[in-house]
Amino acid sequence: MVDAAALRRAQDIRAYVREVKELCSGNANRPNTKQVRDWEEWALAQADRIDPVISGRYLESIKDPPS
Repeated sequence: MVDAAALRRAQDIRAYVREVKELCSGNANRPNTKQVRDWEEWALAQADRIDPVISGRYLESIKDPPS
């Protein structure tokens, strides 16, 4: 199912963002904080864009096909 795959991908992106933030916070050579925040905002927006729950796309599968 396409929606299930999209949801998993969105969840993977969110988990990746959490991991990057955690690793950067403990790294003395971490990138600029603003760069990390900008990247985080962009990455989470991408996750939201493909998430079928946030977009409501998952509900389209219960609609009757046109006759």
